[in-house]
Amino acid sequence: MNQKYSFVLSSCDNYSDLWNPFFTLLKKYWKGFDYKVFLCTESKNFTFDGIDIACPLNTKPSNTWSQNLIELLKILPTDYLIFMLDDFWIKEEVDQNQLNQYLEIFDQDKEIGFMCLRHQPASKFQPSSKYPLLVEYPKKFDYRTTTQVGIWRKNYLLKLLRAHESAWQFEICGSRRSNRYLPKHYVISSHAKCPIVYDAGGVLFRGCYVKEFIEYFITEEKIKLEQERKIDTKTNLETATYHKKRNWKNYLNPKKYISVIKSWI
Repeated sequence: MNQKYSFVLSSCDNYSDLWNPFFTLLKKYWKGFDYKVFLCTESKNFTFDGIDIACPLNTKPSNTWSQNLIELLKILPTDYLIFMLDDFWIKEEVDQNQLNQYLEIFDQDKEIGFMCLRHQPASKFQPSSKYPLLVEYPKKFDYRTTTQVGIWRKNYLLKLLRAHESAWQFEICGSRRSNRYLPKHYVISSHAKCPIVYDAGGVLFRGCYVKEFIEYFITEEKIKLEQERKIDTKTNLETATYHKKRNWKNYLNPKKYISVIKSWI
């Protein structure tokens, strides 16, 4: 069992129907997996044959995404973690050799606080002269902080988190907050292969299955969905979310402005 890294899977009790498919695919495609898994969820327990999974929290259902993650990180036994979301279902064999290269860089370079292991817009920038497979995120870059699969220093992640934020708020506001801190952010270059392959954004969008993603897992991987959820195209789901955000009533909610102020602190 790897003693330096923990594997943190971020989820919630309402998404427990995703856990069996997630770990089925992880076991199939990640042959060298030897990390203890810490499942970040409110109070449900879960086991999976051949994988060491801990569900240490017993928190309120009303907790935010960030609250639960903060509580979990406080009791995490390792200083480093590999972070992943529950709807990032693995589709190809994990390249353990390449992943080990990134882990070695992360271990040796104490200036790195976060390393994203999936291609992002910044991946197209000029690779680092120090690390040809990586691009260093510039300061003041959107989504410099992301919930995509990545490697984190626990204490640095704790500095960036704010208890009132959702995962989406963390990506936006956490990116801004990261500009204040010294640790560097890296992302794998567009010339480098992603060691862990999954669909961009995951198989869920706002609690609904993305049609073009979930159909693959049903037909090709024979995954059986354990809960009935709405299935729609990603375009339709994104459009509906956009119009919901544009509702004028949202701008009359004082909590919205209080949240923004708290996120700047």
